[in-house]
Amino acid sequence: MAILLYNRSCYSLLQSTIRISDLIDFALANGQKAIGICEKGNLFSAKEFSDKCRQAGIKPVIGCELSFNVEDRQFDVLIYPRNHSGFLNLMDILLNNRELDFQQLLIMNDNSNIVLKSDSYFSYLLNENSITAITAVIEKISKYENIYVSSLAENRAVNSKINEIVLMLCKKFNVKTIAIDVALYNREQDYEAYKCLQAIGKGTSITDTNLSLVTDASLKPPEAMNLLFDKASLDNINFFVSAIDLNLDGFKTRLPVFETGYAISNKEYLKQLCLAGLQKRLDNKIPQKYSERLISEIEVICSMNFEDYFLIVYDIVLYCRRNNIMTGPGRGSAVGSLVCYCLGITHIDPLEYDLLFERFLNRERISMPDIDIDFPDSKRIKAIEYVKEKYGLLNVSNIITFGSLTTKALIRDLGKVLNINQSSLDIVLQTIVKDEWTLSQQYEDNIYFKTAINSSAQLQKLYRIGNILYDMPKNISTHASGVLISADKLTEVIPLIKVSDNYVAGYTMSHLESMGLIKFDLLGLKNLSIVEEILSAIDENIDIYKIPLDDVKVFKMLSNGDSSGIFQLESEGMRSTLRKVRPANLEELATVIALYRPGPVVFIDQYILNKKNPEKIVYPHPDLKPLLEETYGIMIYQEQIMKIAVSLAGFTLTKADLLRSAVSKKSSEKLESLKNDFIQGCINNNYDRKVAENIYRNIYRFADYGFNKSHAIGYGFLAYIMSFLKVRYPLDFYCALLNSKIGSAENVKYLLECRLKEIKLAAPDINESKEVFYVKNKSIVFPFNQIRNISNLTSRTIIKDRNEKGKYQSFIDFVSRMHLLNINEKSIEALIRSGTLDSFKLTHNSMLSALKEVLNYVKLCTYEENGQKKVDLSLVSQPEIRKYADETNIVLEDQLAYLGLFLNANFIEKYRLDYKNTTPSMIARNRIGDMSLILTIAKYKQHTTRTGELMCFATCYDEYGAIDLVFMPDKYLLYQEFIKKGIIVLVKGKKNPNRDTVVVRELLVLKG
Repeated sequence: MAILLYNRSCYSLLQSTIRISDLIDFALANGQKAIGICEKGNLFSAKEFSDKCRQAGIKPVIGCELSFNVEDRQFDVLIYPRNHSGFLNLMDILLNNRELDFQQLLIMNDNSNIVLKSDSYFSYLLNENSITAITAVIEKISKYENIYVSSLAENRAVNSKINEIVLMLCKKFNVKTIAIDVALYNREQDYEAYKCLQAIGKGTSITDTNLSLVTDASLKPPEAMNLLFDKASLDNINFFVSAIDLNLDGFKTRLPVFETGYAISNKEYLKQLCLAGLQKRLDNKIPQKYSERLISEIEVICSMNFEDYFLIVYDIVLYCRRNNIMTGPGRGSAVGSLVCYCLGITHIDPLEYDLLFERFLNRERISMPDIDIDFPDSKRIKAIEYVKEKYGLLNVSNIITFGSLTTKALIRDLGKVLNINQSSLDIVLQTIVKDEWTLSQQYEDNIYFKTAINSSAQLQKLYRIGNILYDMPKNISTHASGVLISADKLTEVIPLIKVSDNYVAGYTMSHLESMGLIKFDLLGLKNLSIVEEILSAIDENIDIYKIPLDDVKVFKMLSNGDSSGIFQLESEGMRSTLRKVRPANLEELATVIALYRPGPVVFIDQYILNKKNPEKIVYPHPDLKPLLEETYGIMIYQEQIMKIAVSLAGFTLTKADLLRSAVSKKSSEKLESLKNDFIQGCINNNYDRKVAENIYRNIYRFADYGFNKSHAIGYGFLAYIMSFLKVRYPLDFYCALLNSKIGSAENVKYLLECRLKEIKLAAPDINESKEVFYVKNKSIVFPFNQIRNISNLTSRTIIKDRNEKGKYQSFIDFVSRMHLLNINEKSIEALIRSGTLDSFKLTHNSMLSALKEVLNYVKLCTYEENGQKKVDLSLVSQPEIRKYADETNIVLEDQLAYLGLFLNANFIEKYRLDYKNTTPSMIARNRIGDMSLILTIAKYKQHTTRTGELMCFATCYDEYGAIDLVFMPDKYLLYQEFIKKGIIVLVKGKKNPNRDTVVVRELLVLKG
């Protein structure tokens, strides 16, 4: 039967619209016992294809299209490994990007079937009119048993011409020919979608004549193949396929066995480490429940043979501790493990917060342990380098992921390639509420999207094609945190690719676990970098994981919504929630984090109401009170579901976790039996059936929103740590926070907060500033690269010059040295306008006016010696720098433009001492209603109303930024004579919703 061998899937990125499932479905529909896949230059699909084929009872034939060289020309060849060795060789070629010559290709026939494409090498020789050369090549390959020559489909005149010569010569020299025809799309009607995919890949439109398209490249049923190919080539397919004995299930590895250096088993070593750790954690005062819990966890871990996994993670954390690399307090379900706490992997006592180990590991719910370790983002690479050094470069790799064509991105891409106007696309995009919905879900469940799509034939075409392309892989990326560690060299197990000198597994994680590979999540976290920087800056030696967790000032700050820069708590919505909930302890803070998510956010108001009135909470049954009391009657945590199942239905914790998992995944197979077990268990424990069914309905409903309490406590603890540092060490906190966003416009809001909190900010100074913010004389000093138009390179160049040659003595000295460093005039102007050169005791106006003249003077003083540019300022008389006064408003506007805020704003601050209860502009912008402000008027513009009356708009500043005033006709008439540029005024007025303007009611001139 004509088995299709030359099928590219969508893993040949943006070259094919065929999915793996399409190939399986095609083979089943056509009664074929085998089917092939042959990606262009990769093996990304091999494992998924192999697994799905075998599940369907189909033989997978895995190939790869590569190039070989003949006389510096490249030609296409298809390589199909026949066995384990052939696949290993192919993986090695791809990883090392090995260039094959013709002879090397022929030798590969020992372990692979090789198909020379007639429309590549032989077509080239025909074009060269070299029949002799073709004859010589075919005669040469006749000596190799597993070299095939492709027969071409007789649907193109050019193919017939090639076949006529090549097939005749192959027959003469007894070389096997094989029917090969590339498939790039599932059905003929998918050609247009394939064309669009090509255009997306090239960043062009489907009207581009330069697109390289293959017509008639659909999956062809046997009857079509029989019409297109000669019988001998079709018959050889079965021989070709039967010779292949490759099973990817044979590619297995395991975790490395951890080398302890002691003559005891690793299970015993883990136990001894944990017991020692528990004694240290509890200061040798160990309650029985801790001992029992620890032994129980160790027994589960060892029974599942995960002791090496825990020892490897422990060793990584130990390395970090010994090398001054901070690790986080813990996240995810691992926070519920006492073993992790004893080993120092996590820093939260799970028994203190009633966290469940069974949510983490459960021998009845077979899954790999998943311990996430957080590192400062700047030091994560050191941990990974340690792992590579310990286990071997080829035993450690990152994991591939694929960026995909999801809803909004796909609509944008298709809109571009189909030449649909942007306004039509914007209308469609604005209707999308949930980007995670598929296109068909959007169409069925979003009436606005459906209406927009149906508004034009073009958009209907976009939708039709989009359904074919939705979620196809678009580009290669790497897993944000996942790292594989293998006992065997990964080159012997999986395809690897190299990305920026790092090895990356060529299969996604979903296909790696079955091969014995466990993912270690090593995450870089900017928040930990901030914590680490603060701790290194302060004089005190603080163990951040032993700080008191009941600091009243911390919870007061959070209850005021003052959570900028705090992990998980920074958004405006979260601040509002904090102000409403007013958390008073770590568990309530964790609950806020668990509630403030798209689903459970609807329960926030009920939670707040219940917290204020706990006596009014109505529980479905009184026995639920001790289980839900901590969250004021609302089922928030997955662990609560588990406890209810244990307490009311008599489940074991392992069985309760199975219920939790089944309910959250809506796993119908398990769910029905577990539901019946739950209800019957409740009845057996003397609960009424209706009560049991009602409780189960609540569990089922809340499972959609249930959060992992261990995860929430871990997040809450890190948020608390940062809040503690913010309260105790605000100067160092804001300095580290600013450095985490250096060069970003986002920093302006933090700088303005510093002003509100009366944290002093020192203006940038040419002889003091660095590449980062730093604290000096109880002020935060502005760095060079937070100044607009000053790049990181310019910043580093200035600092290096200053360190090597000393401080800049004068404006002319500075300009001359910048000239030697090739720092341009635009950068010098930015330094002047931002106030960075104020230490030269010249006004901005004076320096700006003299800049061109000084640059010309420096150029006259420049000469070359031994190929090096030098400046001698004594060669020509220095120009006189004329003195010009600065206009205050221009200086302020420059500060705002180049620094993003006013650093020297004493012109306003002194008036605030006399006029209390005024609102800074940055706060006013986010409020509505009556308010008082102290402002300087920067500019104003008179405007005529429809009725012919005069009114006025004024742009004003205070030390926190800009805000606009509106003088309505009656007030403008009253205050017109006082409104002038540069005056300082006290304004009383009203700010309306959805407007960034204050309508003036009263005005008092403070300085005219």
